[in-house]
Amino acid sequence: MPTEHSFSVKKSSRAREHAGFDMDTGLKLPRKTIPSFAAQGTSPEAGYWKSFKFPVVLEHYAPITHIDFSPVAPHEFAVTSSSKVQIYDPNTNTVKRQLARFNNDGEVFGGSFRQDGRLLVAGGESGNVRVCDISSRTVLRTFSGHTQAARVTRFTPDNVHIMSGSDDKTLRCWDLASGEQLGVMTGHTDHIRCGCFVPGSSSTWVTGSYDHTVRLWDTKTQETIAVFDHEHPVEDVLVFPGGTILASAGSNEVKIWDLLTGKLVTTLNQHQKTVTSLGIDHQRSRLFSGSLDQQIKIYSTETYNLVHGIKYPGPIMSLALSPANTHLVVGMSDGILSIRHRPKEDSNTVVANNYYKQAREERIHQAKGDQVFDRLFLERGVNAKKPEGAVVVTSTHRKQKLKPYEELLKRFQYGLALDAAIKSNDSIAVLSLFEEFIYRQALDIPLSGRNELELLPVLNYLLSHITKPFFAPTLLQVFDRIIDIYLSVLNQSMKVRRILQKINDLLHREIELQEDLHSIVGLLELLGSK
Repeated sequence: MPTEHSFSVKKSSRAREHAGFDMDTGLKLPRKTIPSFAAQGTSPEAGYWKSFKFPVVLEHYAPITHIDFSPVAPHEFAVTSSSKVQIYDPNTNTVKRQLARFNNDGEVFGGSFRQDGRLLVAGGESGNVRVCDISSRTVLRTFSGHTQAARVTRFTPDNVHIMSGSDDKTLRCWDLASGEQLGVMTGHTDHIRCGCFVPGSSSTWVTGSYDHTVRLWDTKTQETIAVFDHEHPVEDVLVFPGGTILASAGSNEVKIWDLLTGKLVTTLNQHQKTVTSLGIDHQRSRLFSGSLDQQIKIYSTETYNLVHGIKYPGPIMSLALSPANTHLVVGMSDGILSIRHRPKEDSNTVVANNYYKQAREERIHQAKGDQVFDRLFLERGVNAKKPEGAVVVTSTHRKQKLKPYEELLKRFQYGLALDAAIKSNDSIAVLSLFEEFIYRQALDIPLSGRNELELLPVLNYLLSHITKPFFAPTLLQVFDRIIDIYLSVLNQSMKVRRILQKINDLLHREIELQEDLHSIVGLLELLGSK
């Protein structure tokens, strides 16, 4: 049997690096709560996004790949999933129309409205691009030319042409009136997966590709104007309404580019997994990014600082905010469609709020009496004598007492902090620590360099909680890192190998159980359809 020190692994130079994050002296570790997630705070920004209430969750049978709002009130929205495009009524959040005449095209992509809200264009897996009349649901035009799936389809701002990008690496322009192809633009070396127009111009297009580049096109010359290297496969692109700023999403990064100079402005890397979709609000003050990490991040378009985040139950594939800023619609990879609605204040509510505000101000004025806060009073200084009859208010704020693992975390002693949390038998505290390590990109630090006796408590914690739905997303990442770090020395400890085998068997049984449950759900749906 090896000694306890023979199992230890030296920390890599990367693991020994400082995490790079500071922590206020009185800041406690954010604790996870079950089943809801940690509160976002009570700032005006958080209050605004929390006003998007009454979430409606609808289930589709395939991933929701695209969402688009009609520019015309009441701003219906089109949801593209599987082989159909569904038009939703924003007032009832129900399907108003269904465009399902794409059966011969296989899967449908990129259902988008025209500026007048009367027509919709979508591409198919077969490469065809179809234009439908929304009111009659008839197909008005079918454009054939792509040899592979047409992933991107858009009407030009002048409403007379259509742009389509495809897995065949080409960008094509079509004339809506004649149905003819006007041009084919080549330059990408991999699938084109996203595209948009530069606001104010019908001849300047932007496309993103899996060849890691974003290209700016001039359809008049059918040439590339500029190329931006995102360094990762590009999932979505967005040009700000001003027409001078471009955002590109790929991997876990959102990059902001200046179209005038062609230079990179900043890189936003708040996500832990691939960013799949981008959006911007009607006031042009907030940028959205949705990711497979089940998070929507909201940034200020002035400073590009993160101002808020929203957690969702599944990996996000698409998102859109209504032109009136009243509906936030999100599509997920498991077919879940989430609709959040922010109700408008009617005239009676506004009058009532003004009344209560005025009444509050009057009460404050009466409480102050005739006291005048003039310049001399405000500049009296700390040594001024207390006036007769003055009331002295002392602070009741007490410094928060930190728990042992929080004190160690504050001093960046990550390994000792993890040990202290495990000894406290507080499973939520341990989970919160792991999420904090992942957020700081420092998960290797507390896991590396452990001998057999130090590693066993961590493995026992994983064995007890790794199959619990609330714990699984985080603990699976921890389990993967432990395997990567200690793979070369696993044969030195029978105890460690035995508990790792138990975890492996437990995960296999959980997978089999989930597969059986999915089969049962499928049978029930089949019986229900009959």
